[in-house]
Amino acid sequence: MKYDDLETGTEKCRIETWPIVDPHSVVTFLVEKAGLHISKGELAQYWNHAAAFGQEWARGVSVDTQPVGIYGDSARVFTKFSSVNIVGIFFNLVLWKPQSVRMSRFLLFCIPEHQLWNHKTINTVFRRITWSLNSLHDGLHPHLDQYD
Repeated sequence: MKYDDLETGTEKCRIETWPIVDPHSVVTFLVEKAGLHISKGELAQYWNHAAAFGQEWARGVSVDTQPVGIYGDSARVFTKFSSVNIVGIFFNLVLWKPQSVRMSRFLLFCIPEHQLWNHKTINTVFRRITWSLNSLHDGLHPHLDQYD
């Protein structure tokens, strides 16, 4: 988090802990509790179609791999007395199409924009998300975080 040092007047940063929802936990909930199922046929059709139309990222991918989306966005949030810009990182399962698109997007992380520490904050968040997605890809549900 950035702050102004009152003694020197310089901008400084300090490390804080912010909550992150792990994608592997979201998928575990959707599959085990909510009953989400995407057939192997749908997965194969998706990957074969993408590879057939020359998408380099789709070549050589196992047809039982679940495609996911990760994206970020920001918005201005207005309160009674002021406003603040918020940055959010979202996750979705590409082939899952519930009745409402809003139901298919999961907020993994958000932070007021003024509290970002250059690219360092977002890089740290993406490191955690990458660890979680790698665990999901490997079929693991870890009980420790990426540093243990």
